[in-house]
Amino acid sequence: MATRKKVQDNASAVVALAKNQAKIAKDGTPVKLSTGLGYAVFTPVSTVLITESLATVKDPPVPMWHNPDKDREEENPNHPDYIKALETAAIERSNRVIDAIVMFGVALTDENGVPVGLPEDASWLRKLQFLSKRGGVDLEGFDLKDDFDLEFLYKRYVALGQSELGIMTRMSGISEEDITRAEDSFPGDAQRGTNKRAKTK
Repeated sequence: MATRKKVQDNASAVVALAKNQAKIAKDGTPVKLSTGLGYAVFTPVSTVLITESLATVKDPPVPMWHNPDKDREEENPNHPDYIKALETAAIERSNRVIDAIVMFGVALTDENGVPVGLPEDASWLRKLQFLSKRGGVDLEGFDLKDDFDLEFLYKRYVALGQSELGIMTRMSGISEEDITRAEDSFPGDAQRGTNKRAKTK
């Protein structure tokens, strides 16, 4: 009972922190990152970008089955493989939106709001590459010599935590359902680098 209460108290504290940070973020004030890796200024992302990101992932076609009583082909939306494919598509859509928000709605800054670059110490990238070799992180499709790719990887996998995810999605009008799906795929503060998004060029 004591352990459960502690978990609930911790969860409530995280929610309270996220709400407070969201209020601060709306003013364009730098927010201290929950990961402890500096500050960031958050701005809403355009509806068009979010809509286009969602549209890049299509739902799978509904499988058909032959109804012997009516001697015709009918849709079978209850097929377990189809249901699983729908869930996968929903998660991927959430990921696409989060990726867009991370790139366009988050600016890494110092405590005064002055933009900062990536850390001079590139050990964070070497750690991601280490995880990639073991299938823990998907780096396929990223150019590790490109500044934009590196900025995205640092923000997505290292600098931002779930608290910041809440700020980003709420500011951009993402639904609670999408937030939940995104949180399930976003690196947690205690298990960073365990997402599967899979090899270095």
